Amino acid sequence: MSGWVRTITAAALLCGCVGGHRSTADEPAAGIAGRWKLVVLSYGPDEFAVATLGSPVAGKLDGTLDSSQQQLGQMQLVEAAYVDEVIRLSLEAGRLGVLRFMGKLVADGDDAGRILGTIEIGGNMHPARLERTEETTLAPLGRGEFIREVFSVLQEESEPADKVAKLSELIEKAKVPYAEQAYAAILALAPAAGLSDDEVQKRVDQWTSMAARYGDGYLFEVRLKAAQALAGAERLARLAVSQAQAAVKLLPKDASAEKQARAWQMVAAAGNAAGLPDLVSQAEGILAKLEAQLDAEYLAKVPPFKPEKFAGR
Repeated sequence: MSGWVRTITAAALLCGCVGGHRSTADEPAAGIAGRWKLVVLSYGPDEFAVATLGSPVAGKLDGTLDSSQQQLGQMQLVEAAYVDEVIRLSLEAGRLGVLRFMGKLVADGDDAGRILGTIEIGGNMHPARLERTEETTLAPLGRGEFIREVFSVLQEESEPADKVAKLSELIEKAKVPYAEQAYAAILALAPAAGLSDDEVQKRVDQWTSMAARYGDGYLFEVRLKAAQALAGAERLARLAVSQAQAAVKLLPKDASAEKQARAWQMVAAAGNAAGLPDLVSQAEGILAKLEAQLDAEYLAKVPPFKPEKFAGR
């Protein structure tokens, strides 16, 4: 069984229907209607579900869940929406909670005709895609073979430069989002492997360029991961700062305080590694306000316990 689920037993497939939501567009969106397979790209191309979507007509999108991954338990399509050219699907998935996919139809390039985006699982963002299919059957979840290969390389008793070379070969062979573990490892190994600043920048550009195809949500996560990998080396700390600051710029206007705090924490850490006290001070000031907001939000949800006074006997 894959890393997705270790304790959930196989369950019967559940089909469901859901009514659509209004779109901001008046005209039907071309290329949306049809049967689509949801593929999550965290550890490999894992097939989660198959759904049939209608064309957005008169501002509505209808969807039907045709099949779902047995290894993840019962699923039900609870929301389908098309707003500002963005497809949104929400799947109720038992112990995994609600899985939220959002993506855009790609018009050209290798992924033309696919809908690339992200899926939120347990509060974490993962790259994912919708691809057209005529089938309703789904392949079993994978075993994360690519990740196993990355870990195998990292555990070898070999020189850092040799590890970087092997990891680069894996990336070239895969050319997929779940190569992020290999990219992060290369950045962490860069100083010991003797990579120049230009070579490191090239790897960062390759990684972020791939991530950008899946939308700003995933690009945000990748820039933070790149910053974290780079901040460990003083020579690369300035590059870590630029990645953290780029992540801040990707924050949407309605970003949660928690998400904003993650970005500014990375700015502070990278700024500290790079010896930029003014930047650290700025980040810490913003973090103080965000932490106060988070505390207020928590207290609103979970009021403090107020014990009753002892009335005596």
